[in-house]
Amino acid sequence: MLQMRILKLILFVILAILSVHDGATKRLPRFWLMLALLAGAAGFLLRMGDGEAPFGWAGFLPGVFLLLMTLLTRGQIGRGDGMVLLSIGGMTGLGPCMLSLSLALLSAAFAAGCLMAFRGSSKKARLPFVPFLTVGYLAGIMA
Repeated sequence: MLQMRILKLILFVILAILSVHDGATKRLPRFWLMLALLAGAAGFLLRMGDGEAPFGWAGFLPGVFLLLMTLLTRGQIGRGDGMVLLSIGGMTGLGPCMLSLSLALLSAAFAAGCLMAFRGSSKKARLPFVPFLTVGYLAGIMA
């Protein structure tokens, strides 16, 4: 469906912009974050129109879980990361969202290991997570 492909591309562009901001400032601009959420909601509505009910809402579960982890870790995991994952889940559904999250976690762990091994970074060093979610999203929609 052409509309869904266009929406997925729009979300990718928004995620790329958010990735640059997250990498440079470790903060996510509300405007772009809200656009990502709107794109995810539009993707969810399109998926529901294609007959993915009754479990189409399950794509939001990883994002909700990450937002809960934000509360439990007292902000060690950014709230924006959970919102980005909500938009990915709304756009793609549960399976591709879990694939995106898994790839993001694996690539972040690899990057953290490389930083600790080659640059002497500490375990407490903070990595921006949205760039990894963006790579995971891109791999997820191409799979």
